[in-house]
Amino acid sequence: MNKRYLGILSVFVLLPAELCASSITLLKINSQAGDIVGNGSSYSYTTGTFHLFAFSTQGEGAGLPPTYATLEFMQVPPGDFWTLQFASGTDNVLLPGLYMGATSNGGYGGVPLLGVGGLGRGCDSVGTFNVIHANLVANGVLDVPGTSFAATFEQHCGNSLTGPALTGTIYYNYDPILAPISIGPANGNANSQTFSVTFSDPNGWQNLQVVDVLINNVLDGRQACYVAFVPSGANSGSVFLVDDSGDAGGPYSGMVLPGNGMVQNSQCTINGAGSSVNGSDNTLTLTLDISFSSAFQGNKVTYMAAQDSGGNSGWQALGTWSVPTPAPVGPAVGGMDPARSGSVSQAYAFAFTDTNGWQDIAVTDILINSAIDGQQACYVAFVPSGANSGSVLLVDDAGDAGGPYSGMVLPGTGTVQNSQCAINGTGSSVVASGNTLTLNLAVTFSPSFTGNRVFYLAARNNSAGNSGWQAVGSVTVP
Repeated sequence: MNKRYLGILSVFVLLPAELCASSITLLKINSQAGDIVGNGSSYSYTTGTFHLFAFSTQGEGAGLPPTYATLEFMQVPPGDFWTLQFASGTDNVLLPGLYMGATSNGGYGGVPLLGVGGLGRGCDSVGTFNVIHANLVANGVLDVPGTSFAATFEQHCGNSLTGPALTGTIYYNYDPILAPISIGPANGNANSQTFSVTFSDPNGWQNLQVVDVLINNVLDGRQACYVAFVPSGANSGSVFLVDDSGDAGGPYSGMVLPGNGMVQNSQCTINGAGSSVNGSDNTLTLTLDISFSSAFQGNKVTYMAAQDSGGNSGWQALGTWSVPTPAPVGPAVGGMDPARSGSVSQAYAFAFTDTNGWQDIAVTDILINSAIDGQQACYVAFVPSGANSGSVLLVDDAGDAGGPYSGMVLPGTGTVQNSQCAINGTGSSVVASGNTLTLNLAVTFSPSFTGNRVFYLAARNNSAGNSGWQAVGSVTVP
């Protein structure tokens, strides 16, 4: 394996399919006529030998983010051998989600890596892949117990997405559950975007009765872009856009897929021509071409849910989206990096601005939770005292912004913690210049804080100006 790749997860899998009775291990490949790797044939393997190997571009160790994945499969007889490589193209964890613009030479510089070769054949290629599930340990050891991976992919030899396709699905020790899996892109800033949302069901995608996507600043169907989809086939179904009153029982604006229709309310418009659906094995991926109205400006959270004949997943916050707004005056939230993450420990950069200069910023707040609630949250306040210094205050479990706090100063080597998270002074810093203050925090989440969480940020200045809470990122705490 070539470890020059940045932000890549390498997964080599060598395990019997029967190892876990409740999990699934399989490889399915479909090759169109003219594809030189699959030679125009279809392949399906549920028995054989799989290997899994994971590493991080930051090194090898249990605490490092797995960023590169390579999977290998062998079946003897007849002697079939396949290798599959996936990489995010950044230094961050290879998370569930859609990765577009991937190449066989990618894996660094923001370009995802997808490389599928087998039966003695391979090629330089471009493509797209969708990570459904990833539970990997970047310790450089083969066959780590408990690791698992699942993805779908589409590869085209050459430099064009119009050429013959090689598509497929890889599961390694994957135990599907009824759940929303991911949205891609998981964050961004635009008036219109084509989103791909993926859901899973342990009994197959056919068991899904309805899937929901709700985009709003809070979990509220009123004045929201609130979409329900009812599948009728692997590539067909009905899209229902709930009206402004937000009643899930209707009325709706509806259209069928595939089709060229359009549905809209006062918050958004969904165009049928750019929308589609694909159901395969245990997953259903819905692609929605959405345009937001100018009245719907601001930072929003993307909530998703799935229902089948046996139950409901409940709402899960899996992304954030910003509909452009006029440039703010006074204190404002600039954003964060990474805006989507999935590690227990992560260094985050939070940006705040003030048109009166960074010196006018009195306090910045970061609240990490499933909703805007300081109780049982990772709730941090930062009070700057200089361009490179200040006080970090972590609110206790009761969530009272007035205290008590666990505090430390930056720069420093202290630690503050509550039952949800710990902030480490080593690895944390502040840099302020011009109108911008950037706070870097080394955050470690507690085992009890697992699940999908949203980052809400706010800033207040010396003249009582306040940005209000802004949703700018999300994390799935493993």
